[in-house]
Amino acid sequence: MNHSVGKLLPVDGFRILKCGDLTMNAHHSLTHLYQPIIGRLAISLYQVFVSESELVKVNDVQSHHTLMTYLSAPLDKVYDARRMLEAIGLLRTFKVKKENEQSVYLYKVYPPFSPDEFFMDDMLSLLLYHELGADKYHQIKQRLMTEYVTLDEYEEVTVTFDEVFHSKFTEAIPADVQTKRDDLNDRKERGPVLNFSRVDFDWLHQSLRNRMYPSEKILTGPNKRLIAQLASLYNLTTLELEKAITWAIDENHHLIHEELKSACHDFMKEKPSKDHANQVDQREKIKE
Repeated sequence: MNHSVGKLLPVDGFRILKCGDLTMNAHHSLTHLYQPIIGRLAISLYQVFVSESELVKVNDVQSHHTLMTYLSAPLDKVYDARRMLEAIGLLRTFKVKKENEQSVYLYKVYPPFSPDEFFMDDMLSLLLYHELGADKYHQIKQRLMTEYVTLDEYEEVTVTFDEVFHSKFTEAIPADVQTKRDDLNDRKERGPVLNFSRVDFDWLHQSLRNRMYPSEKILTGPNKRLIAQLASLYNLTTLELEKAITWAIDENHHLIHEELKSACHDFMKEKPSKDHANQVDQREKIKE
């Protein structure tokens, strides 16, 4: 029997690189926020990666047979679980470029978002909302998010960096003290990987200008990220996004995020139901 999945074979090797440490409360995020979206097997695979990264040196190569054994799952299920982790932003996968050699993958494992970070991410929070339903979603959100104290009656008196350290350092920073750029890049790579190319932002800019809207004010970096997230989440075309955007612009030419989410959700509901069903079938459901 051929146990390969595409070009992935059980004998193919892999290394693990853990990018960042898990907090004490990471299991809350994994169990209550990520698992309803990606399923139990994907979470189990993530936990295997984290555990192995702490026991095995990064240059040690293991075969995918190891993962199949740990998870008691065939290769196709392991592969699907890996794709879930990649899509949700917990894993990035790299493959050795050398030809005519055994395939070896590098799995970079990232810590999950804290509950506060998770609910600030529009794509993740919307995914969880659609999986759990309104009541369960708000219950989980209220339970896990940090309670904030209103600062209306307070005046901030924190000193600035310059007030304490101004002119303290006159010499150049030694190279061995500088933060590694790779470390900074690893921090930026957390969260789902977005495909911005699926949205024709040049066309959106021109369309908004034709309607006499200030496109640069509307299509800011954060707004473009939200638009790309909604396009991926609801499988929307650029034309559908253009209509949703114009509906969500207020009289001051601000893009109202909640209005945009609602409009995009309405477009999704108008699509053939089988498209959404196919997306749902790819996820392992949590039955409570």
